[in-house]
Amino acid sequence: MIALDRDYSGGDLRWTLKASPGESPLNVVAGLAYDALKEHRQGYQNFIGSTLGVRGALRRDEDNNVSNVDQYLQLS
Repeated sequence: MIALDRDYSGGDLRWTLKASPGESPLNVVAGLAYDALKEHRQGYQNFIGSTLGVRGALRRDEDNNVSNVDQYLQLS
């Protein structure tokens, strides 16, 4: 059995330029993206004694955190 609590957050900042230097159109996109995930996970035995399918003793208790920052630039 698992008890799971998870929170996700993130954001994206973007700048766009559309221009026509000469005969061809130019599009420029630049930005910064951020994501974060926080998780609290508890795992329990799925038995007590010989009784199956019930929440037993705690066997796992962990916190997991991950974050990411991405920069990007696109020309077309």
